[in-house]
Amino acid sequence: MIEELSNQTDISNVIDNYSSPPLSNRSRSIINNGIASEFSYRPEKDLEIGFKLEVSRSEDSYPKIPYIIDLNSQMIRANFSFESIGRLRIELERAEINSTSKNYIIPFEILKGNLIGKNYFARLFFDYRLSNMIQTSFSYDLRKQANNKIIHNLKAEARAIF
Repeated sequence: MIEELSNQTDISNVIDNYSSPPLSNRSRSIINNGIASEFSYRPEKDLEIGFKLEVSRSEDSYPKIPYIIDLNSQMIRANFSFESIGRLRIELERAEINSTSKNYIIPFEILKGNLIGKNYFARLFFDYRLSNMIQTSFSYDLRKQANNKIIHNLKAEARAIF
């Protein structure tokens, strides 16, 4: 493209077969086809803005009545660099998952930790070097999955090197 604009597109075909004891509900025979495309724009060396689109379809043919899971996801992100002392990254994501059946326990491997319905995420990461021997980091995650309550997760860390 041009120097400031780049794209990465991934096409995937994943086969995930797992056999477990009959008393377990972990057996699966999944075929997943998907495409993800991310555009990045870097107007100056300290700033990068990205936008990612992803769609996929997973089919589990192991149950007596196979089911299909459709995913569509959009993410926007921004990275700010502070010349060799730190960076700030902000991400906003929306992932919608639809299923043909609600009667089965759907394996974690298909949903990737999400729930059927609309899932929203906001992430903030901040790393800062106070000196060559002291580094700090801060992260905040907000997650709202389907009709559940909002979950907040905050983490702060300081490291001193001796």
